[in-house]
Amino acid sequence: MKTINKVLIGLAVIGSLTVVAADGATLYKSCAACHGASGEKKALGKSEVITGWEATKTIEVHITEYPDTHVV
Repeated sequence: MKTINKVLIGLAVIGSLTVVAADGATLYKSCAACHGASGEKKALGKSEVITGWEATKTIEVHITEYPDTHVV
């Protein structure tokens, strides 16, 4: 990944943390359909179980892997 992309993702993560911290449960509702209520499922049988992930990792993966579904 190019350095500029890493910087932009980092800025997006930092900027998004306030929103996520403020209303993470509401934001997670769109994820729960595939990952389960507690993040215990592999979405569509392909992705990792996300239970226990740090918020920054969750946001970074969301931004990079699901760019058309931004909720933050």
